Amino acid sequence: MELLQQRCELFITNKNIIKKTFKLESEEIYAACAAIYTSRGIEADSDDLKKCKKLIDESKGIFSSFRGNMQLASAALLAVSSKPKELLKEVSDIYELLKKYFTGSEYLVQSAFILAEQAYHGDLDDICKRAKGLYKKMKREHPFLTGSEDSVFAITLAMSERDDKELVKDMESCYDALKSGFGNNAVQTVSHILALTDGSSENKASKFRGLYDGLAKSGRKFGKTYDLPVLAGLSATGVSNDRIVSDVLYADSFLDDQKGYGGLFGTSKSTRLMHAALIVSGCYGSRGSQIAAIASAAAIIAAEQAMMAAIIASTTAATAAATS
Repeated sequence: MELLQQRCELFITNKNIIKKTFKLESEEIYAACAAIYTSRGIEADSDDLKKCKKLIDESKGIFSSFRGNMQLASAALLAVSSKPKELLKEVSDIYELLKKYFTGSEYLVQSAFILAEQAYHGDLDDICKRAKGLYKKMKREHPFLTGSEDSVFAITLAMSERDDKELVKDMESCYDALKSGFGNNAVQTVSHILALTDGSSENKASKFRGLYDGLAKSGRKFGKTYDLPVLAGLSATGVSNDRIVSDVLYADSFLDDQKGYGGLFGTSKSTRLMHAALIVSGCYGSRGSQIAAIASAAAIIAAEQAMMAAIIASTTAATAAATS
């Protein structure tokens, strides 16, 4: 509980530092960036974050996907590394490789960061080919639900040691078990995350639903859209549901007392709960390990990426609506 208390305090500190440094971003961007720092136990440094954002500005054209809605999150990922310039070069090279198989996008930028962060030492071109094959299989199963954001999960799943047939079967079984009661699009993302971990589809889906219901019985209702994958990441850690519920309730109560969260005009209760889950996930995860070796850490990373993917989608839609 001491670590959780420290991480709760660090999340708020980081969110405030980032918000003070960059005043025109959305609350979800602030939370995503704060989670990047907090999950690594690092306090944000405004000067370092500015330098990393400037690094992206100076090395990428104005229309580059690196300079889209998630640029600040990318800058945060650079800032928490020991060698930001080298990491940006590596991510840029991986991004160019990915573009041989996928359309360039902000989702692909986040995917490049995943590959770089996981320090994958195999043949990256083979991973990209496999990811494209998995994406096609996802599209075949769910042609109307599968979009550019799912490339993130195809690339993450392509690092699994399990074969494609087994992964697709697992995803579909989890999807079928959970589609009743949740939104189809969110459940598809949840099924991708659950497929990253070992165990039967039935048990994984049951644990996820039990975690959702456990929070609801405690008076906390989790959202059913982009919030849901964050819960899937927690469900896939191997930690008991009772422990997860207890920790999320603790973090949620902590946030309720913080500026911007409680009160009539604060962040919604469901969003606050999702932020609490992000904090808790950072206490369970193990960074810097290959996805095949540390599946629970992969699930958490994927959940964070799902949140970022949802932010990209929502802000892109809002921009399109404003200009139409």
